[in-house]
Amino acid sequence: MKLIPDWRLAWRFSSIWLAAATALLSTAYDYLPAIREAIPDGWVKWAAIAIIAARIVHQRRPENAQ
Repeated sequence: MKLIPDWRLAWRFSSIWLAAATALLSTAYDYLPAIREAIPDGWVKWAAIAIIAARIVHQRRPENAQ
């Protein structure tokens, strides 16, 4: 694991943070009944699918190629 060379670019990894938060919420949803009452069924699944789709679309754009 390496640190980001220029810390000012860390915001660019927000999609990874969002995916990790969704995974954590999905796990918590299975084990914590209070979260089940606050979040409707299927919301976590659709949020995860949307994040994955957005990452794929963003990574396939030619202007993002390095």
